[in-house]
Amino acid sequence: MCLAKIDVAIREVAERDAPATKRLRAMLQCLLAQSLKVFLRERRLHDIIVAAIENEWQVTEAHDRAIYEVIEKIVSDGRESGEFERKTPLDEVCTAIRSTASVYAQPVLLKLTDPREKERRLAAVTNLILRSLAP
Repeated sequence: MCLAKIDVAIREVAERDAPATKRLRAMLQCLLAQSLKVFLRERRLHDIIVAAIENEWQVTEAHDRAIYEVIEKIVSDGRESGEFERKTPLDEVCTAIRSTASVYAQPVLLKLTDPREKERRLAAVTNLILRSLAP
């Protein structure tokens, strides 16, 4: 399904040779851009994905897990390099970032606001996340 395309794109960002701060910012931007592309361009596809989410299809659970794993990799890398704090438990940090990011990857919510406004809001949220992760 098209969710796998999003997963591939964000995994590619996570694997880049760049500081964790830049990769986390780029991954969240990629998640929004890919989600807008996949969920809003074709109405039938949008409806299928909404049904998959509402009915908890395995593909949506795999997608959520992929996003979490990408966040976990980037945060772990940032902790190892000294970019991110280590005091907060890793699973708590990853769960919080994943919960925040879900607003930018949920088809119903994506329809509610202009894409440029979403980008502006994502930048503000990302700045807040990165400040909270600073050592």
